[in-house]
Amino acid sequence: MAGRVDHEMAGYIFALMGLCYERLGRYEKALDEYKLALQRTPEPTPLRSDILGNRGVALVYLGKYQEGATSLIEAARIPGGDQLAHLSNLAEALDRLGDREAALQVFHEALDLADLTKPRDCFRTALQAAELGLDAEAVELFARFVARRNDAVLGDQPALDIIRTAKDEDMAALKEKPALDMAVRRAAAMADELMRLAALFLETAATNERATAEALDVFEATRRLREEALAHVIERDGHGQA
Repeated sequence: MAGRVDHEMAGYIFALMGLCYERLGRYEKALDEYKLALQRTPEPTPLRSDILGNRGVALVYLGKYQEGATSLIEAARIPGGDQLAHLSNLAEALDRLGDREAALQVFHEALDLADLTKPRDCFRTALQAAELGLDAEAVELFARFVARRNDAVLGDQPALDIIRTAKDEDMAALKEKPALDMAVRRAAAMADELMRLAALFLETAATNERATAEALDVFEATRRLREEALAHVIERDGHGQA
């Protein structure tokens, strides 16, 4: 088909082929298709932006972080492209390059672009937060995804409570996203451990309080005997001196 259509449509077809190979995990083959797509899409259009962005992701997967970052920067500079995706993926590339400060700055720029009333944007930013090791942000954004997807009101309900009551189809979104899945699991495990420690502290405090009360009861109950014993010792010593 690519050989029977005009130049621009051929670029679109090669871009789709590259994305298909990328989804299959065949990143080198995807890069070949993206190269053909870019050759047929020289103008700074939204399509070229998306091709460069997808090419950047493939390069990051191959461990070519500098090349990936360069491609993603070019993608982000073209008006009309998926800026949220390009900046999010650029943040990951920068983090892999060891520039943590720049990675976090770019991620927060992406977060500012996100429409957190839309489940898709909530999920995408949650995924990227998890890739950057930002567990708290990832859990909060995933909880927003669950709530928005079900038209629920967030209110003051803790993020983990929302996630723990999520439907199976909502949680299924985590199956192919190991970084986000692990972020949610770590947060849940930490919350459970904090609850266990809090309960243990309260139990220990209650035990100590009971022990203190019992000691005071014994002290009061033996007061008369102690006073009599003390008086006896004083009287005996007094006779000895006499």
